[in-house]
Amino acid sequence: MRKSIVLVSILLILIPAVVLAGCGGGGESSGNTAEATAKEFFAAYADQDADTSWDLLASESTKTVKKADWEEFLKESPGMEFTVGEVTVNGDKATAEVTAVAGEEKSTETVPLVKEDGAWKVNLAAIETQSSQ
Repeated sequence: MRKSIVLVSILLILIPAVVLAGCGGGGESSGNTAEATAKEFFAAYADQDADTSWDLLASESTKTVKKADWEEFLKESPGMEFTVGEVTVNGDKATAEVTAVAGEEKSTETVPLVKEDGAWKVNLAAIETQSSQ
């Protein structure tokens, strides 16, 4: 009887520890960080990959533009290179400093991200809001 109680006690301690270790302790996985999302989005943008970049847009952004228009916009975009700099996370919101280079023109913007249903998304619609304030 005593062996059963000890075994059950050990299992009750080990099972949650194994589950938490397998889940990364409840933290974010390296693939679902604001920084990883920003880098993936802007790599897809540079590659003119409309499907990937569309999937990484926040719902606020996809409400303001149709997917067909987004695809056309990317096709007509000149060859651009992006560098994602500092990313600052504050709860379910984040910002990324993104530098875009097209030919000899260079521009740096603060790009907002938002967490939706547990996944980071790029909120391009909020850039216009920030610029107009």
